[in-house]
Amino acid sequence: MYAARMKTKAALAIFLVSFIPRIAFVTVRGIQRGGDTRDYLALAANIACCHEYSLSAAPPFAPTARRAPLYPVFIAVAGSPLKVVIAQVFIDGMVAVELLWLASLVVPLGWALAGAAMYVATPAAIAASATLLNETLFTFLVVSGVVMLVTERPFLAGISLGLAILCRPIGLLLVVVFFLLVGRKIALMMMVTAAVVVSPWVVRSSLLARHFVPVQQGAARNWYLPTRWDWNQADEQKLWLEFAENDPCGKREEAALSLPEVAEAEHFCFEQALRNVKANPKAYLRSRATAFPHLMLSSFDVVTGINESFGQVLANGQWGRLAMKLSLLIVFSMVPLFFGLWTLPRALLHPVGRLCAYAWLSTAAVHLPMWIEYRFWLPVLPMLLVTAAMAGCQPRQRPHDRGWTGAESVGASHLRDTLS
Repeated sequence: MYAARMKTKAALAIFLVSFIPRIAFVTVRGIQRGGDTRDYLALAANIACCHEYSLSAAPPFAPTARRAPLYPVFIAVAGSPLKVVIAQVFIDGMVAVELLWLASLVVPLGWALAGAAMYVATPAAIAASATLLNETLFTFLVVSGVVMLVTERPFLAGISLGLAILCRPIGLLLVVVFFLLVGRKIALMMMVTAAVVVSPWVVRSSLLARHFVPVQQGAARNWYLPTRWDWNQADEQKLWLEFAENDPCGKREEAALSLPEVAEAEHFCFEQALRNVKANPKAYLRSRATAFPHLMLSSFDVVTGINESFGQVLANGQWGRLAMKLSLLIVFSMVPLFFGLWTLPRALLHPVGRLCAYAWLSTAAVHLPMWIEYRFWLPVLPMLLVTAAMAGCQPRQRPHDRGWTGAESVGASHLRDTLS
């Protein structure tokens, strides 16, 4: 009973404390927008007013599948950007609680609390909860899916992970990874449920496109842009402008209106990407080696507003800015990644640790040839922190623990076999 009360108090404390930096950030910096926000708001407006999933500004509404549907629906249901952000602040607090719970199955409560506190204070998570982008919602759905698998609730896991796929297509990869890791019966029930959740949207989009659409169109640019190593990949504002106005792939994408036209543009972009790589594979590999660390490492300039590289800050003698950039890079990027890699062998021996480890390992692997932004890493940061929490101690021998409600949290005697 004492352990149960301590865990309940820890969960409540983490949840409440998570509000402080998030509300403060919204108050000081306001609601944030990203490059995709305009599309999400346009889709949400058309859903709310006319029950149409379209990017058209006025009737007739041309159906689209350029964006996965869940986040626009989320905005439409919330009704206003402020309500969206309030909801995101709340669910990000829930992510911290879920992280605490998962970590407590692997390590003692103190280390689990440290991992959850690290997530609460992570600048990218704070900023994401105040931004009209889908990272916070996607993170919550993925982590909730892991919790449901660990507690042997495959139908709920399938629903959560199916919704995650409808939020961001990369969720397909995680569902496949989890399918391969858990027991056959659990895996099958999870997969079937996720397929039921996703299928209506995939069927609708594929019929309209006259081409199979795995959740959304528009992914070709993420494979094509890394093959333009002749561009300054760090100057995103100039890069996206050049892509839209002067690049053959970008111009085709911009001109495509109907779903079949978008499918043709994507096919062209994939062909162009392959042609670029074949023309100079060494330059492509050098470009990837340079860009890849930025997936997992960040100095969080989006949060601090220091939109300058380390070299520029150093050349200008801005020692305060340099110290801030270095501190954030080391504490919130390098330390979790270092300890996650260091404890990886131990994590892979533990059922819950293995689920978490493969989530961030597979995410790193799939983004290796793709366009890279740190926000793509954020949804698996909670799983990385579960793994990193093992740095201070040996993991628990038992994959389940009594505590949160006084009953066995993890359904029990079969968990070791289930997560094998």
